[in-house]
Amino acid sequence: MPLFTHYCASSLAGQTNKDFTWLIYTDVHTPEIILQKIKNAIVGSVRFIIVPVENFDALLSDLRSRCETVLTPFVITSRLDNDDGISKDYIQTIQQHFEPTDNLVINLLGGVNYNLKEHILTYHRHSLRNSFCSIAEQRKESGMITVMGFNHLHPPPNSFTKNIPLPFAFWMNLHHQNAAIRNNRGIP
Repeated sequence: MPLFTHYCASSLAGQTNKDFTWLIYTDVHTPEIILQKIKNAIVGSVRFIIVPVENFDALLSDLRSRCETVLTPFVITSRLDNDDGISKDYIQTIQQHFEPTDNLVINLLGGVNYNLKEHILTYHRHSLRNSFCSIAEQRKESGMITVMGFNHLHPPPNSFTKNIPLPFAFWMNLHHQNAAIRNNRGIP
């Protein structure tokens, strides 16, 4: 919760562009006290919906269903882990670089990793295919991919990637439970 409150929630609350809806997926067994802490960390700052799900497949199904029923011709989905953060211009930059192109992957290149145990900050000025990508899709009644429907290292084969050089677009905390720190020795 301290990482969520300090990095994730505060970075969403501080966005210069608040024209988005934040879907917060939680385990169906998340205790009410934790759900209340999540709400308290973000109340009044941005539009959000807490969605309890059984597993990743349920998350993906729910996300796709929500995207397939919006009223706009295009949908942009982005991912953000609960222990990481984004720059104050992240949403604005994604929306500015949107093009009405189906399966457009928008990748913000610059960011930092912070190793919580070792207190080491590493700057990435050209981080291709990082986990903070977004995908813009033409809304369909079925078959939406969403950003959660593919591994960020392997964008969908029919996609087009637009890399945007934005220094410090993301902040990724590295710790013992984080996949990024476990994969430092080779290909994930």
